[in-house]
Amino acid sequence: MPTLIFGQDLLFWIAVILTVVFFVDLATCWWYNSLNWGFLRKFRDKLIKYHKYTRILLIFLIVIHLIFHILFQVFGIIF
Repeated sequence: MPTLIFGQDLLFWIAVILTVVFFVDLATCWWYNSLNWGFLRKFRDKLIKYHKYTRILLIFLIVIHLIFHILFQVFGIIF
């Protein structure tokens, strides 16, 4: 059973990272930058240069997360 718990922890942490990257990606979108509010306003100029990387990372994390869901829940593979 510890392996199953590790697998579910892995899914949880991938989901946490996905959420963080999603909000950073959202914060670097052009429409957010045209607004003058939000707690990331002072970091906005620094975050804009990472927008293309956050989009790629976001897609990669979604694919990895779905693959782990399939491995754990459909095939029952645990490690």
